[in-house]
Amino acid sequence: MIQGGNTAYELAEKAGGTAYGGVAAIHAFAMKIGLPNRVDDALHLFKKHMP
Repeated sequence: MIQGGNTAYELAEKAGGTAYGGVAAIHAFAMKIGLPNRVDDALHLFKKHMP
């Protein structure tokens, strides 16, 4: 079993999955490398200017 945060994956030889099985892993990876903050810093859409 592989665990990280509140997500756990159990691996087996005959494992069936869905197309959505990796969403938690991708989210954890994006958070680990700081992707949301980098996108927020580079993207100026939907930001409200409040001087």
